[in-house]
Amino acid sequence: MPLSIRLTSEEEARLDALAARTGRSFFRTSSRSLIEAARLDSAGHWRVLWQVLVPLARPAILTLVILSFLWTWNEFLIPLVLAPTNEAIRTDRWG
Repeated sequence: MPLSIRLTSEEEARLDALAARTGRSFFRTSSRSLIEAARLDSAGHWRVLWQVLVPLARPAILTLVILSFLWTWNEFLIPLVLAPTNEAIRTDRWG
């Protein structure tokens, strides 16, 4: 049985705002000389994005993925830890 965890609207908004701010700040501060060099090598918009900018943005993207996982995991783990050990009281049964 696959496990699916859904983010609440507050978490989605928090993650969206963090992703937008992180992405915007990274791409605004990216080196114009790298983009110009790629353009001189006849790279189009998409090639500049995927082969020049995204590889440079991997640490920022990975940070967002890790934070998203941690927020999702904490939202799942806290009720599991705080719920009583009596199986009849828990609302979600696994089998």
